[in-house]
Amino acid sequence: MRLVFLLLSAWASVVQAGTLTSTIVNSPGWTNTGQGFSAAFSFSTTAMYTNVSIEAFLAATPSPLSGLAFLTSQVGPTTTAANNIVAPQPFTVTSELPTFQWVTLFTGLTLGPGSYFITLSSDTFSLLLALGNTSTTTITEAPGVTRGLDYFANNQGGTSVNAAFAPGSTFGNAVNTKTQPDFYSYRVTGDLGSSASVPEPGSMALVGLGLALLMRRRG
Repeated sequence: MRLVFLLLSAWASVVQAGTLTSTIVNSPGWTNTGQGFSAAFSFSTTAMYTNVSIEAFLAATPSPLSGLAFLTSQVGPTTTAANNIVAPQPFTVTSELPTFQWVTLFTGLTLGPGSYFITLSSDTFSLLLALGNTSTTTITEAPGVTRGLDYFANNQGGTSVNAAFAPGSTFGNAVNTKTQPDFYSYRVTGDLGSSASVPEPGSMALVGLGLALLMRRRG
């Protein structure tokens, strides 16, 4: 019985659920990412993940407030709708400043190895994305996953907001990296591997052998 349990446990471990990357901020400040502003964050992975959800720590003033989230393979002035990985998704923020809430931007995604960029936009000025500094922020990265740069545009300092397609904005230098004091607050969770993964024939044979041995032993 122990042999079968170990074999089945190894089979089940094809899928591992958990956090890909997260940036959790206590006592957050904020940056605008609404009308006249554009904010984006990014991450990369060397592995395949399924059931991926992406959330951001948001507030509004006043609330409720609606926005649109983009998931693209790049950002910047050469970015077009052809770079959309999935269709842009609407979201609603019901928490009013100074209270922030986790808002789901995307869910049920399957993401292979690559880099991913999430841009937030709104038709109103008062969509706020939480940020924190090194003393108030905890960053988590799963093996093979790297928290990328954070981006900001506000039509100043050489930046330009693309009101028609926010990921195509001309962003300034990344405002936040792991060596600078501020970080946007978001989290990405998912399952390593595929929930529909079929074990290798060798694995199936081992499980069958274990079951056969158990039945023979009981007989």
